[in-house]
Amino acid sequence: MYLATNTDNQFLIFFDDFLHNQVLWTAITAWAIAVIAKAFVTLVSQRRLPLESFLGPGGMPSTHTSPIAGMAFMVGFVEGFDSTYFAIGIVLMSVVMYDASGIRRAAGNHAKAINMIFKGLLEREQIGTAQLVELRELLGHEPIEVAGGAIIGFLTAFYIYSAGIFAPIL
Repeated sequence: MYLATNTDNQFLIFFDDFLHNQVLWTAITAWAIAVIAKAFVTLVSQRRLPLESFLGPGGMPSTHTSPIAGMAFMVGFVEGFDSTYFAIGIVLMSVVMYDASGIRRAAGNHAKAINMIFKGLLEREQIGTAQLVELRELLGHEPIEVAGGAIIGFLTAFYIYSAGIFAPIL
């Protein structure tokens, strides 16, 4: 006969808590929905489906914004929109959104300019092909792409909370 030990019980409690963590699963679900949506938008707009459209930066919607927005809004639903936890989530969401549409987008524009300079030098034979390094140009997002990610995150949180999906079993 097998007797459950205290350690076994703690693991089961941890595992149950993990499986029913609405905030975590909302973030994961929002990310997955955004990845699928991004691949679909790429397929429709470019008539091709490159692997980087699933996990690469840039594109519609932002797959960085959707999980952080889903997390922040689910924290609001679970803990209250007047809670310190929600405030922390909103601040983190704002930083991610600013980074996606501002800093990373500017870095992508710089990469595009640097690539043009290198191509010009190559055409004038001032550098060899061994020195040419193609920089990734699509690093950030347009503001509409970031907004799309935020909307996916919010709607995912709203649906999961309203439907009681992943809710703790009491």
